[in-house]
Amino acid sequence: MAKISVTRCDRTRNFIIIFLLLSSINIIRGVNSLTSATATATATSLPHGLPYDKIVELAQKRYCTNSPKSNDNEPMKGRVAVITGAAGGIGGEISTLIYRLGGTVIALDRNTNGLEQLRSKLLSQVMIPVQQQEVVVRVVDSNSNSDDSSNSDADYNNINRSNTSNSDDDDNDESRIWTIQTNHEDLSSVASTAELIKSRYNHIDLLINNAGMTYPTDMHQQLTMEDEENDIRKNVLSAHGKDLVFTVNYLSHFLLTEKLLPSLYSSNNDDDNNSKENGRIVHITSTYHWKVDGSELMIPDVSLDNDDGPIAYQSDPKKQSSKHFERSYANTKLAQLWHSRAIGSRLKKRQQISSSNTICSVCACPTWASTYIAGNDGSEGKEFLDKYAYSILNCGPGITSSINAIFRQDDELDDAINDGSSFVANSRIVEYLYPANILSSDLVTNKLKWRDMLTDFASVLLLLLQKIYT
Repeated sequence: MAKISVTRCDRTRNFIIIFLLLSSINIIRGVNSLTSATATATATSLPHGLPYDKIVELAQKRYCTNSPKSNDNEPMKGRVAVITGAAGGIGGEISTLIYRLGGTVIALDRNTNGLEQLRSKLLSQVMIPVQQQEVVVRVVDSNSNSDDSSNSDADYNNINRSNTSNSDDDDNDESRIWTIQTNHEDLSSVASTAELIKSRYNHIDLLINNAGMTYPTDMHQQLTMEDEENDIRKNVLSAHGKDLVFTVNYLSHFLLTEKLLPSLYSSNNDDDNNSKENGRIVHITSTYHWKVDGSELMIPDVSLDNDDGPIAYQSDPKKQSSKHFERSYANTKLAQLWHSRAIGSRLKKRQQISSSNTICSVCACPTWASTYIAGNDGSEGKEFLDKYAYSILNCGPGITSSINAIFRQDDELDDAINDGSSFVANSRIVEYLYPANILSSDLVTNKLKWRDMLTDFASVLLLLLQKIYT
């Protein structure tokens, strides 16, 4: 009997070894398939590296009248960009870049101190030399691990209504930065911000959905150990009593996008700017969406008279997945990709009706970037990312994918535009990351239940290899 047990154990071990070897082979071969919830796509290469002069050239090509001007260092003059999570991290760096290119920045965040620091920084016109970093930029399969959140710990509740000029003439430096305190966990705050923006600007050119957060790795343990005097559960609830991460990362951006769509459409009517391109929505997403198969985002069967919404949206522990806190971030990033695809579907129908150009929607994946997703300055998590992940400072490689998603022409972005079956990435290793078709198989996802574990393994592999295979 003992011999049989040993044999079975050896077989299981051998099976695991063979499986991992096959996975490694597929990593090298670069199998690029999406989960069963989406369609297969082919990776498309983009040029290497994005030094600042190249960024200026891209912005000139996209925004300058008629043709790029070699002496035009402010190609985004007259262009308006709305950026969420702008008080720090990727959002703060993108805000600085757009302002430096002459654009008008509408910066949204809950962190009022961070917004004020951003405003002071931009108005001081600090021109920091930009690193000439070589980064491979790719458009990759969209079933995508990044850390794309900003540090936001201030009070959420009130919208800062300063600088609310009714003029669209934003030629002076001070009027080109408008900060609005926005609480992304409170949808009423997001709705108010959208209306405030529309009341001042008759069009916007860019909407960058960047704000994000994730739960601590020990959140489930914290909740099981909580006592009546220390109600930790309030830290996982949004203002309307639903899951906090799902609300901040996805619902708030869904609402903001839908409310600002008319303003993005109207950007092509701005004759004074003679726009070569119309409005664009950029979703900062993550390769971590490979962790989930989309089932927790599905609407329950309406025939069951259940109006509670998707499992990922739930705040009641009895209605949540057993791995709710582990998968929350991944679910929101997959939801962003699906929203981008839904927007693209609507745009195609709109374009069939009208011959005029329309807006576009694109997803960008920063892979591992040194942001505040793992903690504030001085924390072990932030120090770890600073050491091993891509830098985002001064147009570092951590924001290369975002820059490409913002400025590249439609044909360069291939099916990352509107289609939603791919995304813009900043590291070659993402192409070869791992076989998503194996992850989405019934064997791995449902029978062995290894999908979560293997995705975490692949994310660590990405962190270790992304700088090598750039």
